[in-house]
Amino acid sequence: MEVVVKKQLFSTREEAINHVNEAGLWPISQILEEGVNEEIHWHSWDTHIYVVSGEFQSIDPDTNQVISLYHGDYMLMPAKKLHSGVSVENTAVIYATKAPINFSKPFNLSPDELSN
Repeated sequence: MEVVVKKQLFSTREEAINHVNEAGLWPISQILEEGVNEEIHWHSWDTHIYVVSGEFQSIDPDTNQVISLYHGDYMLMPAKKLHSGVSVENTAVIYATKAPINFSKPFNLSPDELSN
């Protein structure tokens, strides 16, 4: 599965939450502070990302493709897809997954742990 981006999928936080609920997903809200860089990592699940405000860039380390996401944008990051990211400005996001995430265990997994 490839990364899916839908520009301007929603206008308000409530519309994003409705989309999450209609899809039967589990949401997590987070503020990403300006300048915060995520190291290259992957997850064992698909992650649905809704940008409620600000700007976030997702980077594919294999191709160096940068996907800029703004208010109202949606991205599906497939399981086992290596990626990194940077918050260009303070950004509010809703992450959503098919099942709850156990935050007592590592959830950003290193590239060394990825086996196809």
